[in-house]
Amino acid sequence: MVRLLLVSLLFLAPLCAGAQEEEDDTKKKAEAAAKVEEIKTKAMKMAQRGKLDEGLELLETALPLAFVQDENLLFNLQLLSHELKRCDKVILYVSGFLYAAPADAEVPKLEKRRQRCIKAMKKVGQVTIEGTPERAELYVNNVLVGRSPMYDLKLPAGSFQLRAIAEEHNDYNGSFSVDAGLTTAHKIKLKKKVYRGDLIVTTEPPGGTVYLNEIKVGKARKGPAPNERSKSSYSAQRSSITWRVRA
Repeated sequence: MVRLLLVSLLFLAPLCAGAQEEEDDTKKKAEAAAKVEEIKTKAMKMAQRGKLDEGLELLETALPLAFVQDENLLFNLQLLSHELKRCDKVILYVSGFLYAAPADAEVPKLEKRRQRCIKAMKKVGQVTIEGTPERAELYVNNVLVGRSPMYDLKLPAGSFQLRAIAEEHNDYNGSFSVDAGLTTAHKIKLKKKVYRGDLIVTTEPPGGTVYLNEIKVGKARKGPAPNERSKSSYSAQRSSITWRVRA
């Protein structure tokens, strides 16, 4: 016989941990943003003194530090690459800029620059990136170039690092190679994040049988202390737990 029970659920650990992680993340982003601005200032001074190679090399170190796509950083990267006649870099940095600032007044000029570099290099191929989940942000050599699925992204022949980011998923890190005149297909699969914590279930009347995702995991405790933690640990994906309690 199934009876209606009054159920109290506490999922303790992720709440406290999540707040601390959010605070740490905010602090980390602020520190990284300050470092990026410092690098940009130093690189600009190098370029003004004619040290274009050193300025470009320094400016590239800001890419993995930027938590958001910095269109000004990408613009200056492609500008220095253009001055140094580094078409391999122009192609990538312009691609990132076009995605970051599609309505910018410089877009037509930069798209022509990118196309000229593609023709000049000759050894250029294409990559198609698909997988799960869709709409994952795709970073090629730390440059955000779009979201999955992405078709026929033109890049110089060579090897590239790929990072994919999606909410509620662990980051994907991998690599792929582009061959001249060919299209490379690359598959990605991001794993769902797993949140771990302590689960306390109390029922009225006490002692109800607890099912987690339709699997019997035990009986509810009888009168646990408010700060008492369960001895059993369960892993769960956020928004995918179904609770059911039987007398």
